[in-house]
Amino acid sequence: LDIRATARAIPLALAELFAPGIGVTGAMNGDVTLTGPAAQPSGRYNLNISNLTAPQISDAGLRPLGITAEGTLGNGRVNVDARLSGLANSNLQVTGSAPMGAGALDIGVNGRIDLGLMNARLSAAGQTFTGQAVADLRIRGTAAAPAASGTIRITGGRFQDAANGVTLTNIEALINGSERELVIASLTARARNGGQITGSGRIALDPAAGFPGQIAIKANNAQ
Repeated sequence: LDIRATARAIPLALAELFAPGIGVTGAMNGDVTLTGPAAQPSGRYNLNISNLTAPQISDAGLRPLGITAEGTLGNGRVNVDARLSGLANSNLQVTGSAPMGAGALDIGVNGRIDLGLMNARLSAAGQTFTGQAVADLRIRGTAAAPAASGTIRITGGRFQDAANGVTLTNIEALINGSERELVIASLTARARNGGQITGSGRIALDPAAGFPGQIAIKANNAQ
């Protein structure tokens, strides 16, 4: 191979030709250079996706997203350095590599997520959520059987359900990646009368089973 390709304003809706019903829209710009044998190419790429949306994104109440990504290809793997935009006060970066076929993932997910993003969906029931989550995760294993390490830390959380008189403040949580599951190492919150709520649990990293989990909540003098 000795290919240089430039893409400008390519509609992502073309994905319907290969995966009917996927419902992805947006536009892609980018440049790709490929050399070497077709079975194991080498090269570089940079991509910019704007106004990305899909049914799952819309159902979550999120605005269209933007993604910028650059990296290299070689030795049967794709290296990536990507950033996600459009999530209000959130800032996520994805770095690492993935196989161009069978093989193991080695992906880092780092950044801050504004928990207020959930309000677009919660507001229909008169609920609000504020706070932030900071992720420092490493994903290994395969796409069908991912393994996680690292942490997700939730701080400054507040949940309010005015219709049912529920207010939880000082929500703090620490979630650890532990190979094939995410472990809720700690979860605390204060009820509106000063009572305390604590929790723990685990969520299996099993996409085929729908990420099953077990979570236990304990209330102490909580209104």
